Amino acid sequence: MDSRILCSFYRCTIESILTGCITAWNLYTQQCRKKATEIIKDPSHPSHRLFCLLPVIWPTVMQHSSPNHQAQGQLHTCRP
Repeated sequence: MDSRILCSFYRCTIESILTGCITAWNLYTQQCRKKATEIIKDPSHPSHRLFCLLPVIWPTVMQHSSPNHQAQGQLHTCRP
């Protein structure tokens, strides 16, 4: 077989695998964020207090973001 054909085949295969992995990771991340947001909003949830221990990085992130992103950002405060 021609080496260019094999190289093209392997390149396409690797790109396809990486694209699938990235897509799956993004979907998993979105689900985790959604679940974390639900836990943060529900003070009666058994794991709510665990999220209160995490540092708040939004003020730092918000300083470096555009005004459109700042309007969408929300700071969550945890209550013991």
